[in-house]
Amino acid sequence: MKPLLTTVLFTLLLHAPLNANAWQVTVTNTLGVRLNVQVYYGLCILAVTNPNIKVSMEPYTTHTFDTGADCPRGVASPDVHVNVMGTDMYGTWYGPEWGVCWAAVACGNFNMKICDMPKGSTEQYSFCRE
Repeated sequence: MKPLLTTVLFTLLLHAPLNANAWQVTVTNTLGVRLNVQVYYGLCILAVTNPNIKVSMEPYTTHTFDTGADCPRGVASPDVHVNVMGTDMYGTWYGPEWGVCWAAVACGNFNMKICDMPKGSTEQYSFCRE
């Protein structure tokens, strides 16, 4: 147990921010419905940590998520009434909303909006960069 605890603590120490940047992700809800939106950030370790910020967004509104010194990973929507594909900060699509947790971090500020998926996709919408 002691080696496992040491490994976990060392991993978390490596994840500690080395700068004082405050990263922000701004999301625009371009749909005419209320939508739950989650921004994933920081370190994702199995089911132990899954850091995210979840906000219910009104139609046609914009919200800025502040991830602090942790770099953002991606944006997702857990809503079942609107099919929105989870997307990382580079534009890669992820299946279930929790899949974005495993995306590569992208240290920067991002502006994202909800946009249409290509015809033939299983999901109706995704997040794309503005």
